[in-house]
Amino acid sequence: MVSGRAWPPKTAAGSSRRAAPKVARDSVRNAAYGGQAVTARFPRARRLTSADEFGRVFRHGRRVRDSLFTLVTAPNGAEYARLGLAISRKAARRAIDRNRLKRLVRESFRQQAHLGGQDVVVMAQPAARLETNGTLTAHLNALWHILSNDATIADSDH
Repeated sequence: MVSGRAWPPKTAAGSSRRAAPKVARDSVRNAAYGGQAVTARFPRARRLTSADEFGRVFRHGRRVRDSLFTLVTAPNGAEYARLGLAISRKAARRAIDRNRLKRLVRESFRQQAHLGGQDVVVMAQPAARLETNGTLTAHLNALWHILSNDATIADSDH
């Protein structure tokens, strides 16, 4: 009987899986991210991460709603928008449904270069889990359009 692990197989001397360089991901220059190269990932700087940040948006924010989503938005004082997701179990009981909604919202938000300077929290309504991806995206795009128009009006008032 041979002792030792059979898997993963041993690598050649001087190399290991950890030491191997990572393959560069395709990146795109994106105006929403300051013209810097970005991957398709959703960076931490573009997310609301703490309860205090969510609380500030809920306390001081303005709500925009349709039949599938509620968006709460508040100015953040930065040049870029940040996203927070509050997809509850009431809106989608199964984790797979909540995760699908979150993926769609993140992707839709990532494509919005014109929402600068806002923190946005997205909540789903229970009807959202039954809709197709195309319908959800169309509703989100309409809501992003409302937010961008309101931000433009607010900027022109100053």
